Amino acid sequence: MPHDVRINGALKHAVRCEELGFDYVWFAEQHFTNYGYSPNPLMLAGIVAARTSRIRVGTAVVALPLWNPIRLAEDVALVDIISNGRLDVGIGKGYQHIGFRGFNVEREERSGLFEETLDFLVQAWTTNDSQFSGEHLNFPNGVNVFPKPFQRPHPPIWAAVTSSDNIRWVARTDFTVLGSANWVNPAQGKADHDLYLEERRRAGKTDDKWVYALNRIVHVIDSDADRREEWDRFVTRCRYTYRLARRLRWDTVRYDHGYVHPDPLEDKDEETDEQIDARTIFGTPGEVVDKVLKLKDDLDVGMLISQMDIGGATFKEVESSQELFGTKVIPAVRAALGE
Repeated sequence: MPHDVRINGALKHAVRCEELGFDYVWFAEQHFTNYGYSPNPLMLAGIVAARTSRIRVGTAVVALPLWNPIRLAEDVALVDIISNGRLDVGIGKGYQHIGFRGFNVEREERSGLFEETLDFLVQAWTTNDSQFSGEHLNFPNGVNVFPKPFQRPHPPIWAAVTSSDNIRWVARTDFTVLGSANWVNPAQGKADHDLYLEERRRAGKTDDKWVYALNRIVHVIDSDADRREEWDRFVTRCRYTYRLARRLRWDTVRYDHGYVHPDPLEDKDEETDEQIDARTIFGTPGEVVDKVLKLKDDLDVGMLISQMDIGGATFKEVESSQELFGTKVIPAVRAALGE
């Protein structure tokens, strides 16, 4: 699919989310591969913000080590102003080896770069003289970063956590936590939250900023659809996505001028149909409502981030699933929760 068709189609889906009652639309950051076509999530968020009036726009996530901190501070503030304060900033360290190599950034330095960039961003948004001297970053000449964000002191910052070390770090901050990823089951999610609260108490903090923001690949089908055909197509796309994600993380992906290939994994790493069913949401509107409510019961999920445009799905397939989710699932879930 041509890149312009791919990106413009995604923007149409994002704008339609507001009309269908979604609360947020989130954009990821991907570089140098066909795994994703979102090298600048802030730019996409700004475009959607300019075409909407209610829905919040967010980054999930900005890989801080790959950005110039001054430019990032400026861009975030600009999008926050364009959106009239509807921007949420999800931040992470980044994980794909290809991205770090492409930007000539040492992946082993990502933790230090992440923390120093974040320190600089907060300073840039809240003071009129930003200077910084660290192990990785050095801005000795004081600058006043213009403009300042619309939201004060700055847009909400959501920290993505995928490891115990990240959980311990974020527990010492006052940032909101994106507390669950695609692979997290209820038992792991609860253990992660318990670790966060334990570390937070050690740091002398008593409030809880953990949010179970659960990523799930979602596909809603019509009640009269060919279920077997829809499921087979869905499983193929999920497996395609999981293979790429893991190989990109492990740096074992077959790479050809930007195109990565979903080569099968070893049997122990390959997802079975049953595992895919357990970590995704598939079915008719009624079935999807039941699965969403069960996630709420099992894990007190505060935000469900639904990924529908994955694995080569066509525009019409994504549109159909999105429409059913917005018109059938969202109202039923809100009614069941008394919202």
